[in-house]
Amino acid sequence: MKKTIIALPTTVATLLSFGVMAHGNVDVSKGSQIEVFTAFEDEANHGKTKTEQSYGFEAIYMNAHGTFVYAEAEAGDHEFYQVGVGHYMNVTDDVGLFVYGSYADGGVGDQEVRARVGTDYQVIGDLTLSARVGYDHGTSSMDKSSYQTGHSHGHAHNTYKSQVGRVDLGFSYELMHMAELSFNYVNQKQFEDGLNNDRDVNRHYEARVSYVETAIQPYVEFRNTTASFIADHYEEQAFQFGVSYAF
Repeated sequence: MKKTIIALPTTVATLLSFGVMAHGNVDVSKGSQIEVFTAFEDEANHGKTKTEQSYGFEAIYMNAHGTFVYAEAEAGDHEFYQVGVGHYMNVTDDVGLFVYGSYADGGVGDQEVRARVGTDYQVIGDLTLSARVGYDHGTSSMDKSSYQTGHSHGHAHNTYKSQVGRVDLGFSYELMHMAELSFNYVNQKQFEDGLNNDRDVNRHYEARVSYVETAIQPYVEFRNTTASFIADHYEEQAFQFGVSYAF
């Protein structure tokens, strides 16, 4: 971990999201950066699997004091965007702490206000551990049917607002100073019983390998869902390809 707030430590790449590798789980520890990507997602829908493509970008601008703004957008199979603001600080030479809030459109609760608190710890020079907790408050009312499709219907009977909590645990490890391996495990829980269908939990993991020897860093990411809120309609797995650039 670096000793200045401008040169921030390398931790798990989190999109999304993310988000939040996907959908708002952004890696704020690397400071100002921009990333563009495309993803091929296997969608399970009532026993059938269909591969869809999406594409998008993520961008962070962070000043010398650690305050940052964040923007993300995705189109194609998923229509999603998120904007937020937060702060990152070095508690010690080896420990970083951050907090941020955002507004998202296209998440579990359709429109959501999100909050994240996280930390990263550089165990040794090549290995960093990370953890975060989050809460997503739906601002649009949904019934069980619209919850399955991700679109709100405020006129429906027995509508509710999504209340999702999440915990992320991960690590990143530099491989021979040429590549970085990142892994993140995400556990989400829907606290609004009126929206629970098959399960009140959603679990998935994300693994990414990035080439770090160049200024523009290509990567490949794999995501896999192990438990879904909706048993017969969810993203089974996805391969994502992208490039990132820190500035």
